Amino acid sequence: MRPLARKGARKSGRALAVLALLGAACAGPNIEALRWRASHDLNCEEDKLVLTPLDEDGEKWGLRGCDRDAAYAWSTDGKKEWLMTKKPTESAPASSAAP
Repeated sequence: MRPLARKGARKSGRALAVLALLGAACAGPNIEALRWRASHDLNCEEDKLVLTPLDEDGEKWGLRGCDRDAAYAWSTDGKKEWLMTKKPTESAPASSAAP
């Protein structure tokens, strides 16, 4: 039989880990939220989007998918959200690129 103190400590450790993850998710840009927003803006499934970081902080991203591309930046003014900085435009399909 395991000691009760050890079992409680394990649960406390798990709770702290969950709180740390939640805090980290709320603190800065959420890439999954960006994928969701871009999939709607570009009318393209999330798994077909290719993300390209445009800065070292992870606050600016270019996205391409379904022959369209756009760019987003993380806003820290007031509402923390992804703002589109380049409207969706038609992009050349990857298969038509010159060798």
